[in-house]
Amino acid sequence: MTRHSTLTALLVAALVFVAMFALLADATDLIRLFGPAVLAVMAAGGTKLMLQRSAAQISDEAYRDDAKGQMRACLDLVAQIRENASRARSNSLRNQVERMAQVVPELLRRVERTSPTSLYSSASQLRTHLESLDGVVRTFGDIEKNPAFYDRPQEQLVAGEQAVHRFVEFATDSIKLVNQGDLAAYQANLDTVAPPRMPTLEIPTSQNPMSQNPMTQAPTPSNPEEQP
Repeated sequence: MTRHSTLTALLVAALVFVAMFALLADATDLIRLFGPAVLAVMAAGGTKLMLQRSAAQISDEAYRDDAKGQMRACLDLVAQIRENASRARSNSLRNQVERMAQVVPELLRRVERTSPTSLYSSASQLRTHLESLDGVVRTFGDIEKNPAFYDRPQEQLVAGEQAVHRFVEFATDSIKLVNQGDLAAYQANLDTVAPPRMPTLEIPTSQNPMSQNPMTQAPTPSNPEEQP
């Protein structure tokens, strides 16, 4: 970009010099030479400065656009989670999701206002957690609809409600940290919080066609009497 601005500045300087040299055809030789030269130098400097400033502005605008894109992705996920939760029979889950739908947009707005340079990274990490939360809510709905397909469905439902509650607590605590200006602690919170997820389903390996997936492997029984 610097090379481009330099070449453009030289071209502008040449055009200004030629134009002024032609306009001062009736002036003395001294004025005709030095006048266009001074104006050409001034034009070149102004042009280069303007182009360099534009490059910085373009970089800032690109960052803002990317950060806004991550924000929109988060808000789209919030709307999607809210829609899926609206079909759940659990009042507790629906209430927690409604709370989440209020807290997450407010968190993003406050980060944007207090630390706009960290908005992209914050929204990107929050988006990952929201994607995990979306999976929880979807699975919750399927357990409600088809409890026979799951081991201990009632326990799984309770765990799902707790996962949503933990996420709401995380987002609320993050707002408090942003309000306190403790952005370093906020970033540590984002980096270390575990995305909420449903407990591992205890499906015997012999009956599980996806037994190689660590998310679906059965845990080893802690009681020796439970060993086959």
